[in-house]
Amino acid sequence: VRRAHSLEVRVPLRDHEVLGFAGTIPAEMKIRGATKKCMLKKVGEKFLPEATLRGRKRGFSIPLDFWFRGELRNYVQETLAPGRIEKLGYFNPQFIQGLLDDHFCGRANNENKIWALLVFVLWHDHYMAGTSGKGLARETARSKKG
Repeated sequence: VRRAHSLEVRVPLRDHEVLGFAGTIPAEMKIRGATKKCMLKKVGEKFLPEATLRGRKRGFSIPLDFWFRGELRNYVQETLAPGRIEKLGYFNPQFIQGLLDDHFCGRANNENKIWALLVFVLWHDHYMAGTSGKGLARETARSKKG
């Protein structure tokens, strides 16, 4: 059975000695009111600009909207081609083509919907191997034998 996992870590803060030390620090020194990471920010004052220390948390994002309109456009069109979508049987191919057309010409930013569709189709191809879960059932049976 195949398994996929994801783990986000901040490597310097995962050092066993740093974690051991952090475990000995009283909670009231780590959190003050609604302010978290007080000690970390205090240490950071020596090394980081004020804007970095006091700034809002920001996620890391990639420019999918731009990539889907540019270098990944052909890949998106092939992966979400109407014939392929129709064969899967889960989605309306005309609706998806409309999403793609709107995105490609800049009428809308459908990056999240396109991303979700891509991931689903690729997952389906990998784990379901075609139709009705037969690929997954075959894979499971094979893993039990060996």
